[in-house]
Amino acid sequence: MHIYNPLLAKLKKGFYIKYCLSRNILESSILGYSCAGKTLFIHGFPRDEDLNQISPASFLKRVATSFDGILGTTGLYIGALFDKFTNKISIFCDPHAAGLLYWYVDENNILISDNLDWIVNHCGKKLHIDSMAWSELLSIHSVLGNRTYFEEIKCVELQQIVTFDLNAKKVHYDNRRWYLYSKTSTDNKKTLYSDIAYLFHEGITKYAKHYRKINLALSGGLDSRMVLSSFVRNGVEVSSYTTDTDIGFGNDMLFAAQSAKEYGVSNQYLELDQDWYEDTVDLYYKQTNFESWYHVWFYGFLKNIPNLKNRILFTGIDGDGLLRASHIPVPSE
Repeated sequence: MHIYNPLLAKLKKGFYIKYCLSRNILESSILGYSCAGKTLFIHGFPRDEDLNQISPASFLKRVATSFDGILGTTGLYIGALFDKFTNKISIFCDPHAAGLLYWYVDENNILISDNLDWIVNHCGKKLHIDSMAWSELLSIHSVLGNRTYFEEIKCVELQQIVTFDLNAKKVHYDNRRWYLYSKTSTDNKKTLYSDIAYLFHEGITKYAKHYRKINLALSGGLDSRMVLSSFVRNGVEVSSYTTDTDIGFGNDMLFAAQSAKEYGVSNQYLELDQDWYEDTVDLYYKQTNFESWYHVWFYGFLKNIPNLKNRILFTGIDGDGLLRASHIPVPSE
């Protein structure tokens, strides 16, 4: 099989792999790292449990013999591993699915990308809307399982390895579920909640070692309160900011202000421009499958936060992102 990397990638940013079944050619937007017949394509920043960045070469060693090597890593990343001896391509996300990876297969091509719109524009086929996915999106702001709002396009699930057998032209699913079984100790709800709260605090404590003054995006939800609580308990100086996204409960701002008052931190309400929704939702439809539905409008929110350049900002509205230590870089970056 011939592997090449275009000098001018079709996407200036992002990650894609296109494999042509008839011509036996694999095209990638990023360079691969090869060793002992295996080539790794990785996009993002895998880290160890101490938040140290793992080099692509070291990561390849971790997963060359078993994908269990993903366990014990964190960070925001997606990747693919091509094995020339078995002629298989396996794709994966970080163990907490902070990175999103989509795929599409037909009789001619395998398309893999972190950009849903790229697959839509390159599959060359008429796609069908998944009405159930849209129902889930509107009711719970998320699409469950490996589905997207197109029936033909799938995404990699939490702790799932998707393998394309290029010889047999079949797709195999390997659901590992490392995190669910290794990090919590019981099925008892009370103990389970306690375990989750501990993991929250443990993840945030890692960042508290690096950052002593932060800005915090604070909503009125449970995630935000747990994030705020953990930072305060770690002695971090917090300035919190809240906005009305018109998504969720109307009294969100009141809950946020009350939480800030209880923990003795400042809270400032930021009003977004009236047309923020129209300016961002079209782009967001094209880029993602709504798994993290607020991220694009959140950029407008960030612009209004004073002194952002002098303090790192933590997204308290994505409390699970702090739990899995995925979204915020360490100071060296």
